[in-house]
Amino acid sequence: TGLSTEFVERVEVLKGASALLWGMSPNGAVGGAINIVPKRAGDEPLTRLTVGLETDSVLRGQADVGRRFGSRGEWGVRFNGSYNQGDGYLDDQKVKRHVGAVALDYRGERLRATLDLFDLGDRTRGAMPLGIGIGNWLTRLPDPPKGSTNMQPGSPGWNATTRDRK
Repeated sequence: TGLSTEFVERVEVLKGASALLWGMSPNGAVGGAINIVPKRAGDEPLTRLTVGLETDSVLRGQADVGRRFGSRGEWGVRFNGSYNQGDGYLDDQKVKRHVGAVALDYRGERLRATLDLFDLGDRTRGAMPLGIGIGNWLTRLPDPPKGSTNMQPGSPGWNATTRDRK
């Protein structure tokens, strides 16, 4: 699975001098780092609710709520959450995915502090990754598979579940 972007404000790619901190790859390429910046509560209150439908039957719900508190708005909280469930892109595939993220921050005159908490879950049932040997490719390339079916039709299917909490 990839990164869920519901709670991400921007992604920064830091190259060059960051290799001093994060190192270089064994083949000598310039190192670097990827910095994921979470969304923060803005100065104006925010409430965004979204409901949608992906493909033919994946239902999706998402909430993005942000508020600032305190006499000068020094305390901020922003919640991002989403839930998807239904039939996947492939025949006989089922998907279920959730994201829950809370960003807390304090903006004082002499101190700025943040705390980010998130829970990501992704479950896929009935998908099959592409796995092809190259033996027959020497004489003829195989025909491309249909995009709506499993890569290896007739197989028992592949199940994957991932969970990440920080």
